[in-house]
Amino acid sequence: MITVLINHVVSDYKAWKNSFDEYEPIRTIAGFKLINMYSDINNPNKITILFNAPSIEAVHSVFNNPKLKEDMVDAGVVVKPEIQILHRI
Repeated sequence: MITVLINHVVSDYKAWKNSFDEYEPIRTIAGFKLINMYSDINNPNKITILFNAPSIEAVHSVFNNPKLKEDMVDAGVVVKPEIQILHRI
């Protein structure tokens, strides 16, 4: 099991969340499970997301989707996401 930590800064959380929810079928097919989602206490548009994924290949299948970058911009992601791929030790 792989854990994925993503930090986003978005222009509007509610608009971004709608787009995020639309990607649920893609994440589900890839075997992603949302662990939790957080916002920065001082900036509600700074989002941290934790997922479990079955493998590094599953992570790459989701994040290498060519449409994803364009859709992220359309969703209001204003800073390149910081993505960490982790495993439990």
